[in-house]
Amino acid sequence: MIVSIRYCYRKKDHLVDILIDYFHVLYLHTGPHLLLSLLRQRYWILAARSTVRKRLVQSFWNRWRVEYLNSLQIRQKWNTPSCPVTKGTLVLIMQDNIPPLQWPLGLIEETFPGKDGVNRVALVRCKNTAYKRPIVKLCPLPQQ
Repeated sequence: MIVSIRYCYRKKDHLVDILIDYFHVLYLHTGPHLLLSLLRQRYWILAARSTVRKRLVQSFWNRWRVEYLNSLQIRQKWNTPSCPVTKGTLVLIMQDNIPPLQWPLGLIEETFPGKDGVNRVALVRCKNTAYKRPIVKLCPLPQQ
């Protein structure tokens, strides 16, 4: 008779998050069903299905925020020209008081050049309103 040792954990246990993350990375970012079956071979987590799904969603958004969102606004020296923001560019409007995943999406309707001829301010149309924002507070999204 084969007896497998199973450990039972509550879903709010801090070790559960560590186990889910470890197995998720170990098995090359598998989906929730396979990850759940791999976890259940050694551990028994109460309310595991919802816990695994929540943790995978959180892992996806954390990776998106760290790896992709930060690459949208590349810091460059002032003496090198960057790609100009023009009319019709889709942008995220940076706001200091809210997290980056909740920044509003907007479309540039008009740009206003400074005294040196470089665009410094843009009129950005969102869902319901239009904002006048400095170009440095806008994150242009890549166009294909």
